[in-house]
Amino acid sequence: MDALIIEFANGIMFWKNMILSNLKIGYINEQMVKLLVYGNPKKSLGLK
Repeated sequence: MDALIIEFANGIMFWKNMILSNLKIGYINEQMVKLLVYGNPKKSLGLK
């Protein structure tokens, strides 16, 4: 029974970390897009 609880807790931590890291990556990507779009209009138009 204890092993099951530990496995379950590890699973939750794993998914929590996955989601948090994905959110961080998403946030960084969003900042990069904003930088490209607003930082240098000529360059961003060239990329799109």
